[in-house]
Amino acid sequence: MGTIPEEKFLEIEELVNRGKIKPAKDLFQKLVDENPEALSLKLAFADFLLHIDDVYSALSILRQGIKNDPQDLDFRYLFGISQIKARRFYLAEKEFEFLLNYRPSSLKIKKQLGWIKIMQAQLEQGRKILREVIAANLTDPFPYMDLGMSFINTLDFEEGFRWLKTAKNLNPKDPLVLKGLEHGKKMQNDFEKFSEKDKEKARQARNDPQYLKEEAIKSTLSFAVDANLSQDDMEDMRKELELAGFNP
Repeated sequence: MGTIPEEKFLEIEELVNRGKIKPAKDLFQKLVDENPEALSLKLAFADFLLHIDDVYSALSILRQGIKNDPQDLDFRYLFGISQIKARRFYLAEKEFEFLLNYRPSSLKIKKQLGWIKIMQAQLEQGRKILREVIAANLTDPFPYMDLGMSFINTLDFEEGFRWLKTAKNLNPKDPLVLKGLEHGKKMQNDFEKFSEKDKEKARQARNDPQYLKEEAIKSTLSFAVDANLSQDDMEDMRKELELAGFNP
């Protein structure tokens, strides 16, 4: 296998910048097919697929890489991110716990675990982890953002915006942070239309672990509902729902 010309990657980047996502994907796929032993290229392609929300294709590629080398931590990390995007929080948790055994001081792994705990309705445990990550690195906006969104999602807007605004101050132009603020403001505007009685009912529901677990299961199912799942993904769905305590 020869070296992959840099201009190929520049061509892909140019296509993406012009909004031509499918031609960019096709060109990237062609490069991967022509260089089947290039694991770093597969990893880059999987990351690209996640950025265009083609989660199941990314999972397929990452499984191939892990099959070749189960100890490849970069593949395992991105596989965990993919499981989060597929709303499989219990399987994602297993990946990041595996990674933490090898990289116990990694703040980005701990941050992912904090967010996963929140999505599993373990709010206080997840927030505790995120606060620990923030304390270890005060300049990273993303744990602030995750912590802020955890409060927005439980309808504590004052606390949520406090953390989100700190994230924005650290990185004023980051699209994820700006998207989080926009989403929070929309939720707050919709919430203000409720009567005081309905507001209180909504707050109670959003802080009820059983309700949150049920919502997480619905999210897992809805993400997969229109997808043509592979055998591997169907098995992962079965495992995830079993771990989540889903009894159809």
